[in-house]
Amino acid sequence: MATIYDVGKHAAVPAASASPAINNTSYGSPELRKRVEEAVRELNYSPNLLARGLAIQKTQSPGVLVPDIASFFFQEVVHGAEDKAQKGKAINLVNSGNQLDKEGVHWKQFLSKRLNEILRLSTSTAKSQSR
Repeated sequence: MATIYDVGKHAAVPAASASPAINNTSYGSPELRKRVEEAVRELNYSPNLLARGLAIQKTQSPGVLVPDIASFFFQEVVHGAEDKAQKGKAINLVNSGNQLDKEGVHWKQFLSKRLNEILRLSTSTAKSQSR
């Protein structure tokens, strides 16, 4: 898989110039942008979303925390969330099994992954495992 460095090399520009051209944040010349766009096409380049997430401190993926994935209601909500997620972005889905302590663990994991959105679904039947 081609990297941003491969694109820069192919377009005869530094990777630091290729990246802004790809992300449309550059005021570079139209010729530079054209060379980078051509390199992207020829190399079939797609950005590394993990690297981008590290750089901006967000994953650009939503998280969905459900109490019971077997519930038809929650399946429908997750399906709708998946439809609304931006194209090419995977949803981080976790099931708490109606256990509040497990839900807390998942919540902390979502925060540590720097998810940019978290949808928490709950029911009044959630139980603590410590009973």
